[in-house]
Amino acid sequence: MIDRTAIESPARKEHPDVQVTVTDPSFGTNLIEEVRAHPCLFDIRDPKYRHSECRNQAWNSVIAHLNYPGDVNSIYKQWKKIRDRYVREKRRLRMQRDNGVHDDSTWDLYPAMAWIDPYLDERAQLVSLWISFILSCFLGFVDCLCKIPGF
Repeated sequence: MIDRTAIESPARKEHPDVQVTVTDPSFGTNLIEEVRAHPCLFDIRDPKYRHSECRNQAWNSVIAHLNYPGDVNSIYKQWKKIRDRYVREKRRLRMQRDNGVHDDSTWDLYPAMAWIDPYLDERAQLVSLWISFILSCFLGFVDCLCKIPGF
């Protein structure tokens, strides 16, 4: 079901890293549902999102529910692989759609990740707003400098 293979870490030889290989076909779906049950792991509006202790507790809960042999860092990497794959797949489909090609994803976990769309879109919107704010502040500062004699 799950293989554990110890490999030495060149950076930390005193603490060998554990690489967890998941062979359970339902692991991805189960992980998605477990993460979904803990908003502090994905919702930037959740008050606990910014508190690493709360997130670590949530990850430990996910580990316990999935009977996962790895640690918090390892389960987070598993989630990040799934989330990143979903984002890449969405981007690929959007680019194809923009080019007039209507294709469906063949990735089996794609439908199970649709619930996260509003949270991904919100994060992108916040980044865009932040960049716009910084740019407007900079341009406003430059505009003020231009009004100073000698500049």
